[in-house]
Formats: sequence, structure tokens, C-alpha cells
Amino acid sequence: MTSGSIIEFGRQLAPAFVTTLWLSGVSLLICTGASLLIAVGLLARVRPMIGLVDVLINVPLVIKLFVCFYLLRVEPQWCAVIGLVLHQSGFAASILYGGLK
Repeated sequence: MTSGSIIEFGRQLAPAFVTTLWLSGVSLLICTGASLLIAVGLLARVRPMIGLVDVLINVPLVIKLFVCFYLLRVEPQWCAVIGLVLHQSGFAASILYGGLK
């Protein structure tokens, strides 16, 4: 492998790296607010929140992405953001709930 081929691979992977950073940043910001709201709902003993957290944690991320992309027909990048937010907010909400309790 020559240095020219390494630089060429870097040029090809640079847009994917930027997309990954964008998806991570946007989903982190949205997930923080969503998980805080869900954790407060769990503290207030709102029954649907318990079921929501169970669904968010137990449904695999791939299923959420398939539903978002194929059934809801959302743009691919926003589908990834929605899937990541739904997936991570359940875990983060249960962690915040334990900390607040």
C-alpha cells in the first residue's frame, strides 16, 4: 500500500466522516432533551412512559430504521437521526431516572 493510495482512501472516506459527525451531533442534542422529558415522566409515574421506555429499549435499532425508511418514507439522514434518537433516548431516560430517583 503506497502513500498515494492511503491519501486516496482518505479523500473517499472524508464525506462519510463528516456525515457521521453531523448525525452524532444532531441526534445527541435531540436525545438529551427527549430522554430528560421521558425521565421526568417516569418520575411522575405516568403509565405510558413505562411502556414507551420498554418499547424503545427492546425494539432493535435496525427495525426502527426499517420502519422509518420504508413505511414512513423519511429522508435517509433524518431517518438515521430519528432512529438513533428513539433508540438512545430509552436507555438515557432509564439512566437519568435511576439518577434522579
